[in-house]
Amino acid sequence: MMPSKHPALKQRDKVLRRSWREDKSAAKGLLDRLADVNRRLAEELTVPKEWDVVALDGLLAVVRRLLADLGGDWQGYAATRLEGMWRLGEASVDATMEAGGYLNLAARGAEQRDVFLPLLPEELLRAASRITAELVAGVTEQARRRIVSQIVLAVLGDKNPYDAMKEITDIRGIKADPVKGVAYNAERIVRTEMTRAFNMAAQLRQEQWAERVPEMKKEWVSALVPGRTRDWHAEAHGQVVPVDEPFIVMGEELMHPGDPAGSGANTINCLCRSLPFMDDWGS
Repeated sequence: MMPSKHPALKQRDKVLRRSWREDKSAAKGLLDRLADVNRRLAEELTVPKEWDVVALDGLLAVVRRLLADLGGDWQGYAATRLEGMWRLGEASVDATMEAGGYLNLAARGAEQRDVFLPLLPEELLRAASRITAELVAGVTEQARRRIVSQIVLAVLGDKNPYDAMKEITDIRGIKADPVKGVAYNAERIVRTEMTRAFNMAAQLRQEQWAERVPEMKKEWVSALVPGRTRDWHAEAHGQVVPVDEPFIVMGEELMHPGDPAGSGANTINCLCRSLPFMDDWGS
């Protein structure tokens, strides 16, 4: 009979499932918001034959307004989801260590818990949110410029209006399979930054725990999704190192999945996680 899995590893599995659900949910929420703006944009641009010089200012104003609304909505939404993943990364370490029997913090009050392990510095979370907001703003601004360009070409007669509308649909990207255009770029940014937030918070929390439990280590856990997980991330799956040392992935030193020190090939659209590990937990 196979030995039962250690409670700490069972807790880690729960954390993984929840973090991946959050990632999928965040991406869906982002695309739902884009779909709503796409619907409104399509209503405004639905009759290309009416595109003329007289209507140009009105058409451009509609595009500016709708994409400005989308950019603001996306930035607020991304900040909220980012904070949720940061908190989850922090809590994942506490919950796993508690399940491993190292300290039952769950039975303590908030004040006692904060004395043992203080809250992670908020300025890092705020910095991550600002960076994500800037990246998302860049996506919507790029989309605005490209859509405006298509409208102007059609109005001036340099492009068939129906071809221009098809190009605008491609720029929006929401109807594509796989997703592309602005939809793909925004989803990629949010998923990348959510992974980074989870793992950055987990790394900081692991460092706090390691001061009290020096034998604690960390493990690289890959999603192992067929057709999506990078070969070198699959190879890194199960790599265990001391908390204060980097993982070696594709020849790069990464303190955690999504580490800003890593290349885009190692960090963009990554679903990997860094989780606590103790030798007596098994595998």
